[in-house]
Amino acid sequence: MLRPEKLGISAEPKAAVDTLNNWVRDCGKSAVVADPPSNDPAAEKLIPEAARASAQGDLYDRQDIEHVRNCWLFKQARASVARQSDSDASRAVALFDLANRIVAIIGKTEPTIPQSLYEIAVVGKGTPEDRAWVFAELLRQTGIDAVILKPGPRDVATEAPSVKVGDVGKSGVGATGSNSSGAGARWLVGAIVDKQVYLFDPTLGWPIPSPADKSATPAVQSAATLAEVLADDRLLRKLDVSPEKPYPLHSADLKSARVEIITSSRYWSPRIRRLESFMSGERSATIYAPLGDVGSRPGLLSRVTAAGSGLWKKEDVVVWDYPDRQTAAVEHFDEQANHIHQFFWLPFQGPLTADIDKDSLKLTIGPGTRKQLKSRIAQLQGDNAGAVRNYLLVQLDELPNAIPLPEEMQAAMKAQQQKPSEDPLGIPVPQLAVATNFRAAEDAKFWMAVCQPEQSMFEPASETFDAYWRRYLQGGKWIPEAALFRGLTLAKTGRYGLAVQQINDLLRTFPENDPRWATCKLFIARWRTARDASNAPGTNSHVDNSPKQEQPAAKSDAQTPANGAGLSPLPATTPAPAKPAPAGAPPTATNPTPKSSSPPANSKTKAP
Repeated sequence: MLRPEKLGISAEPKAAVDTLNNWVRDCGKSAVVADPPSNDPAAEKLIPEAARASAQGDLYDRQDIEHVRNCWLFKQARASVARQSDSDASRAVALFDLANRIVAIIGKTEPTIPQSLYEIAVVGKGTPEDRAWVFAELLRQTGIDAVILKPGPRDVATEAPSVKVGDVGKSGVGATGSNSSGAGARWLVGAIVDKQVYLFDPTLGWPIPSPADKSATPAVQSAATLAEVLADDRLLRKLDVSPEKPYPLHSADLKSARVEIITSSRYWSPRIRRLESFMSGERSATIYAPLGDVGSRPGLLSRVTAAGSGLWKKEDVVVWDYPDRQTAAVEHFDEQANHIHQFFWLPFQGPLTADIDKDSLKLTIGPGTRKQLKSRIAQLQGDNAGAVRNYLLVQLDELPNAIPLPEEMQAAMKAQQQKPSEDPLGIPVPQLAVATNFRAAEDAKFWMAVCQPEQSMFEPASETFDAYWRRYLQGGKWIPEAALFRGLTLAKTGRYGLAVQQINDLLRTFPENDPRWATCKLFIARWRTARDASNAPGTNSHVDNSPKQEQPAAKSDAQTPANGAGLSPLPATTPAPAKPAPAGAPPTATNPTPKSSSPPANSKTKAP
């Protein structure tokens, strides 16, 4: 029941909770646990009182089972990526790239709300903190610990105000990542491998380039360690966009960095520890990772302290409270935040079906098949081929603005009209249903393109990204990501000139204070360097940078769904379909997608 492809889809969370609690009452308390519980006073001090209270108790709750499901999902997600690397250091870089593909940084003008870990991964957009959280979970399932490194000593004056659970959604609280990470200060994620701390910037989506990195590859392939950066500030200067736009961190900022362990209270719970021995074989996953030492097993605090030998002390280490704060916040949305949440999840209810009852001439909207959600879970589990097949089906399920009547019905109705309409007759489809399937199809087109390079299908991926770009150019949800990923795909096949052109087109849409602007500028500089290195005398690699490839990327207005165009509605005497906007629908239910990206209204609609 806790499998990622079942929980919340075909298995009800409450049923899973009840089953586990029945097991606890009958025999679960007698489950053999080899090691004694943790008794590390230093670790106990790091656990907030609220988290300590929620972790105690014998009975399981919904967050427990979702925690197990999430661990299982990220264990599956990292499997194929981890197998392709020959060291933990290179695995960390590969998993960071995977985290970037899973979580796109949300734009400044897009609405945001606190999200659970599962929601971040499925929806696919979030804050830099959200991306760091996903990255850390991928690392944990690979046996690698992760920390947040914030520059300098703790400065109370610039710390973000505490977010009370009841304040989420009020006056912008919880609306952006800036509320959780200080006054805009840049911070890094450190992946601990063999007592070395490898550095990654989740805001840029770049590892800190190592001394060995010469910008001769499409993306950074080796990350610098904290020790290397402290010894040479030039490693950070590789991320300067220009003298006027330097990278905000310097080596000196990290000499007394604040260290925060990325974890959550569910990893410390005795209830979860009781389940650990059952997560073996094909169910293997790390679900229990206590802060304190457990028997002969060093806890998180001991491991992080050992990794910072000479850089930080045990008393300098704290717990990053972002995961627990977000998990609590999603349980207490106000009305506005709840509407935004419903809007985010609208496409995952579909695709919906629409059928006409021949007797009553009523249009029936069938329950959602959740094919989109199943496809996304398959993608996250690493089943890219299966996900692509289903994403193609989702795109075919777009609904027209009206469903045509059978030909014999149309003939009979037109025979009763004094001036029969030349257009076919049909029943209008509720706009919420149209928007559900339209948005699902848009996501499916983008995610299908993301899946294709994972199968070494670089040329088809480039074409799919281009098709997405051309159709959804005006107001599409994934336009920046489609352009960036297409540029990366082109660069990986040596077409650096076209890759640069693609990102140049995108840059015109970003203000300079958008974090993605700096990412694009750095990629352009890197690809030009890689192109020059490939074309240098004595190199054997062939890079196709013909003038034809340097042409601007093709652009067109958003194409219109052809299915169902030109249908006339039924007469007013025909029973009307159900109201499209149910109670609690998203605030944009009557106009569910931006004007520029929604299916166009029929231009030939006439009342027969």
